[in-house]
Amino acid sequence: MRSCHPQIDLLQLLPVVRLAWENPRWGYTRIRGGLKALGRDIGRNTIKAIIRDHGIEPAPDRGATMLWKTCLAAHWDALLRQRERLRRVDLQ
Repeated sequence: MRSCHPQIDLLQLLPVVRLAWENPRWGYTRIRGGLKALGRDIGRNTIKAIIRDHGIEPAPDRGATMLWKTCLAAHWDALLRQRERLRRVDLQ
């Protein structure tokens, strides 16, 4: 059975998930505004679907129930990249 929603590519998915994790009080509409500021026009319902599909809770509950382990897992790649940047700065 085909979905009525178009396929969501990785370039759309990553900023939505990142904005949702980094801004736990932001709802779908505010995330959409943040994405528009970045030059990405993604519909509110698409944002809702992405957030739901990734197990991220809606805005009022998102920040209250996020475990430290979950937060670290969501940002692990960024933490490692930053660590490498700091090492390069130290070597210079």
